[in-house]
Amino acid sequence: MWFTPCASGSEARRCIRRRKATAGPANHTWALDLTGKQDVHGQQHAILGIIDHGSRRLLALTAVPNKSAWTLLGYLFLAIGRYGKPQAIQRRAPAPEPGWPDAAGSLAGN
Repeated sequence: MWFTPCASGSEARRCIRRRKATAGPANHTWALDLTGKQDVHGQQHAILGIIDHGSRRLLALTAVPNKSAWTLLGYLFLAIGRYGKPQAIQRRAPAPEPGWPDAAGSLAGN
């Protein structure tokens, strides 16, 4: 276990809030997040971030030319080639997009 468990009961919330972050195992779980930023001309640009939960390392923060699954997979494979393969990948998104598996493991849009 790479974290210190908190007491139960009324002290649990305070313990969780005040607990110091500790490093976990590297390459266990990565998180992918896709966001956008508007430039001064009003054009929207997509930005992909990949973070290793265990080491809290920012593996990639890059402007992507489009949000297609092939493009995002390409950037994911570049990170895997550079840092090694994680055991799990989490994706933050409000709803499954076509071509990506949802929580049940089935592909959305099919």
